[in-house]
Amino acid sequence: MSQPTKTAVFKTARMVIKADNACRQSGLAVKVIPVPPSVSSDCGMCLEIAAAEVEQFKALMASLNIEMKIYDNNLI
Repeated sequence: MSQPTKTAVFKTARMVIKADNACRQSGLAVKVIPVPPSVSSDCGMCLEIAAAEVEQFKALMASLNIEMKIYDNNLI
């Protein structure tokens, strides 16, 4: 992604896959990436999201009861 991005970290790989599938079905552009070394995660993978789409992403995750934490890529 060439635009500013944020990283969504999940508790399990299953949640990452479910979130990725839901985003793709909803037309939100996401990319599965390894969790940055400065962020701790049990599953080792996370989603990169365009900063402009974070609010839509949060609403989608809330509607699916998927817990995650968003990190600003400039701060990690």
